[in-house]
Amino acid sequence: MVGLQSKAPNWMRASGLEWVYRFMLEPRRLFKRYAVTNSTYIWLVTRAMLQPKARANA
Repeated sequence: MVGLQSKAPNWMRASGLEWVYRFMLEPRRLFKRYAVTNSTYIWLVTRAMLQPKARANA
């Protein structure tokens, strides 16, 4: 239900790790979101960074 889950500890929220806490509580529901989707994003960003940059003709 919405709003009934406890929040992550303050130190996890402050350091941006609340997603780890949520994943530990509901791994089955959040696996695709965090493992599959984030992996795809990391792959696309890495590929874009490794491509040679086009030179601007100024």
